[in-house]
Amino acid sequence: MDAISSNLMVYTSGFFLINVAVCYIYEYYVYSALFFILFVTSIIYHTHYTDTSYIVDKVAIFAVLFYGAYMFYLKLEKPISLYHLVAVITFLGTIMLYYLGYDTGQYCFDCDKTTADFYHGFLHFICCVGHVCIVII
Repeated sequence: MDAISSNLMVYTSGFFLINVAVCYIYEYYVYSALFFILFVTSIIYHTHYTDTSYIVDKVAIFAVLFYGAYMFYLKLEKPISLYHLVAVITFLGTIMLYYLGYDTGQYCFDCDKTTADFYHGFLHFICCVGHVCIVII
């Protein structure tokens, strides 16, 4: 793996620190802690590609995903807003970039490492935006 690609994933993992701060400011301490754990596991995974780091990172991802879905569900009682829409669009975007990309060998799974890393970094960004919107709702 080249250093630029590896560093890009480490740098874009930093987007999760925005979530840590926003969740903390809005007093969602569990959500904040989950994002901090995700930040740490993402850094570890993107600097030490092992089966263990992969599994631990996936556990952190799913913890954030499920907690975010729970938070979104709780906030559906509020009037639907642009924040709701952005949260849904970014969630669908992550499905497209990751799972559809996996099935088709595109986006995060493109055969060109630079392209795959670009989309993976973009995935970090849109996850950050979507979860910030969930908090703000």
